[in-house]
Amino acid sequence: MSSDAELDAKLTELLRLMVSRLPSNKTLPTAIVQQLLRAKYGDTYSEAYVASHLTFISDTIMKLMIEKEKAAAGVTANGGASEEEDEDDSSTSDENDSDEGDSEEDEEEDGVSGSDNDDDFDSDEDDDDDDDDDDDDDDDDDDDDNTEEPKRKKTREEVVEGIAVKEQQGPSDPSSATSVAERCKAMAECLRKLSYRVRGPTAEESLEEYLQNFLSAEFEKHGMDPNKYSKSDIKRYRIRREVDLLQQDGASLSLDRRNRAGRGFGDVTLSKEAGGSVTRATPSSAAASVRKTSMFLDD
Repeated sequence: MSSDAELDAKLTELLRLMVSRLPSNKTLPTAIVQQLLRAKYGDTYSEAYVASHLTFISDTIMKLMIEKEKAAAGVTANGGASEEEDEDDSSTSDENDSDEGDSEEDEEEDGVSGSDNDDDFDSDEDDDDDDDDDDDDDDDDDDDDNTEEPKRKKTREEVVEGIAVKEQQGPSDPSSATSVAERCKAMAECLRKLSYRVRGPTAEESLEEYLQNFLSAEFEKHGMDPNKYSKSDIKRYRIRREVDLLQQDGASLSLDRRNRAGRGFGDVTLSKEAGGSVTRATPSSAAASVRKTSMFLDD
């Protein structure tokens, strides 16, 4: 049988292995070690040895834990020093690269900020050009054809500018010139929203001539009333145009409800009353069920 000194040395190495495998911030209880020695190493360590070496096990675990912490602290310190040296070596090159990169980034940011400011300015102009009280439907219809939007915007600006110039060059009565100019703008906007051809007044035309010879003529050409050009009228014109297109494609828009199932007595049976020759028309059960269903749907 091994002596106590040999058993102490073996137990110390076993405890060192256990401590080395412990996770960080974990301790090894003495009771757990005693239980392990009794269960797994009972042939090597007797019950009397395990019971008498409680203090030895506790002190050895404490000693090994301290050694482990010191070793870990030394590794951390060495690693931190090496990292600092690497950082010092690369700091000069990084500073040079960062200086060059900063100058390039500043130039790029200046260019980007300049373009952003230009975009913001352009968007502000676009918002000012649009009417504040336009409906969402009109805005959606204006954005349907993105390829033609710049052209439409340019046309609108030309029309508005032309009308404004003619308004300033108009007659001495400012109220009449303003009313005619406003009507020209509204009618031109109506034509534009309906995707019809629009132009501004020429240099030789007055506002009255532009109104009569072009705007009113365009309204009559497309079957519209020259005196109706409000937003509600624009919606009505658009709906009517869609209906015309559907009818051209062969769609039926008949609203005759007499042909619907369940209307009238489409399916009746004749029955004679008792004691007489008078016949009475009564709906069949199938017709009655159809009629009830139709009334339910109408409600």
